[in-house]
Amino acid sequence: MIAYSSRCLAALCLMLAWCGQGAPASAPPVRVVVSFSILDDIVRRIGGSEVVVTSLIGPDSDAHLFEPNPDQARLLAKAQLFVVNGLGFEGWLTRLTRSAQFGGVIVTATDGVAPITTTEPGETSPVPDPHAWQDPRNGIVYADNIARALASIDPAHADAYRQRFQKYKADLEGLDRHVRAELGAIPGERRRVITSHDAFAYYGKAYGVTFLAAEGLSTDSEPSAKSLAELIRQIRREGIKGARHSIPTPCRGQTGRPRPTSEWSNTTPPP
Repeated sequence: MIAYSSRCLAALCLMLAWCGQGAPASAPPVRVVVSFSILDDIVRRIGGSEVVVTSLIGPDSDAHLFEPNPDQARLLAKAQLFVVNGLGFEGWLTRLTRSAQFGGVIVTATDGVAPITTTEPGETSPVPDPHAWQDPRNGIVYADNIARALASIDPAHADAYRQRFQKYKADLEGLDRHVRAELGAIPGERRRVITSHDAFAYYGKAYGVTFLAAEGLSTDSEPSAKSLAELIRQIRREGIKGARHSIPTPCRGQTGRPRPTSEWSNTTPPP
């Protein structure tokens, strides 16, 4: 009886060992680092539970003033995928990847976006405006690039990435239709807004809104007295009533969701 029990126990152990070897081991999530929090949002929507995401720049930080530190270089060194905006948004990119000796994949979310260019005060050559995510249609380009990169690194979950991308695309298309319907009720000549930071060119082009800004593309630039005076004269001349407070601005890692009306104010300057 004891010998029979021993044989059964041995057979059970062999069966469990065989089953354990035959069962597919769950793959660890893809380690992703992104440059700022809007990309973090998109990667999480596309990657789901198959990714672990870290953003170098948090939602309450100014991306234009960011400087990477040694801890972030060590973090990047362990990543498999590094997602950046591109169009000059990450001026520190080459320096950071060299410091981290990053050997993974870099995906530029704006690949395929038609950039808007502008000439900054004091400059002679036009530069691309990096705030392309302000147009939801460009957000679809961002998400497509990210989905393709994740599928390439993790082909076992490629179908899941594509399905989530299609859902996200549908959400952004719905958002685009909603914004067009809402703004369509406002006469074109009244779609003029003052903002402190020139970060809304893509939004303005998409929806026929004119944004006038005291600062340039980067928040590290200070408006001159001359530019402020001209802005005030234009406000008076055109009777502009709306002002967009840009603290925090979308370029500081915010998602660009609609703001409450308390963040809009009457800006008619005193005489």
